[in-house]
Amino acid sequence: MSKSVKARTCKAIRRRKNVWKCVFCGSTRKIEIHHVAGRLFNFTVALCHECHVDITVGLKRLKIHTSRKVKSLLDPCRATLFFLWKLFEQFEGSEN
Repeated sequence: MSKSVKARTCKAIRRRKNVWKCVFCGSTRKIEIHHVAGRLFNFTVALCHECHVDITVGLKRLKIHTSRKVKSLLDPCRATLFFLWKLFEQFEGSEN
């Protein structure tokens, strides 16, 4: 488990005690904590390495910056919307 996983992280993403699950694919391997709106905000979810890379690359391609030097709330809001869009896309695919 990554050292960045903290006790205050939402327990809804746990499957069993101390077993973390990716919110996108359900994997329990190589779990990392993703800061949805950037590191300035305490809105985190568990993602496997592959899904974390997918989200991070998507943010970079869209030129959405969530660094610690955020000057406005636009990019953190855009990052949150992008994450939710990808999450809804995942749910939509699982219904078929």
